[in-house]
Amino acid sequence: MSFSVSGMNCYLSGAMTGVEHFNAPEFARGRAILHEAGAREIFDPTQKWFHTNKEKEYTHEQWMAIDLRELLRRGSTEGSMFYAVLVQLPGWEESEGARVEAVVAEACGMTVISIDEVTT
Repeated sequence: MSFSVSGMNCYLSGAMTGVEHFNAPEFARGRAILHEAGAREIFDPTQKWFHTNKEKEYTHEQWMAIDLRELLRRGSTEGSMFYAVLVQLPGWEESEGARVEAVVAEACGMTVISIDEVTT
């Protein structure tokens, strides 16, 4: 199955906790794929949080609250979600946080796809 993300806001989801460098290389690869596919705005937690707030030592639970708040960001139209698509990176199934993000995204009506489904 393939999916076009052209012009869409996308939220990248994947394993971070316990992964070397918070899995930043895999997130960067996903970000590059989405950029090439024409995604409008891409949320990458390794860019947004760990590079800008690395001096802050938050717990896993605090990071999850920050990321879920971002995932649930509202769009400009009343009742709309800012992110239309949650894009899962390889290994997301092994991450408790990524599994929670998928459940929340689906419950809020977002499309949930694998990075392998993105058409460029």
